Amino acid sequence: MSCCRCAQTAEAWMSFDYDARLIEIHNLPDAWDGYGGYAMCTPHANRLRPPVGWNLTDARDMALTLFPLAGLPSKPDTASPSSDVA
Repeated sequence: MSCCRCAQTAEAWMSFDYDARLIEIHNLPDAWDGYGGYAMCTPHANRLRPPVGWNLTDARDMALTLFPLAGLPSKPDTASPSSDVA
């Protein structure tokens, strides 16, 4: 599923509570059908600001937001200085 604002992969969803003047951002569930909110990529979700008079609740798991690549293997060190260069 892609972001409603761009072609990046959606990682969060945003919903509105009009009566409470509240915008909520949550982690995108695995089985979300798109009903009741808008899919968003992390950069767009991070930049979201509520309109004047509204509040924003960011209920995402911050470990996933701050460190999305933490579970991936690190890139191997390809070049290192040689100690026996004359």
